Amino acid sequence: MYRIDGYDEAIIGVAYDHPVSEQRLVYDMAKLVELIMNRDCCSFADAKEWVEYNIAGSFTDTSYPILVECGPVEETVFD
Repeated sequence: MYRIDGYDEAIIGVAYDHPVSEQRLVYDMAKLVELIMNRDCCSFADAKEWVEYNIAGSFTDTSYPILVECGPVEETVFD
């Protein structure tokens, strides 16, 4: 199970990935952005871009953590 070093505070749970029979850590994307904003004293937009590029963009394996964005789901997701 992969862990994103230094961001344990953003872990919200563990998911079981049945097809590969592995557990995966689940992180709150908003908390990751908040932690980057506080660490780097940067804007929300800059922190979100950093997380998307440096964390989410670096996942190349199916056993990497899951990043969750909580909130209302847009209807287009289900189209």
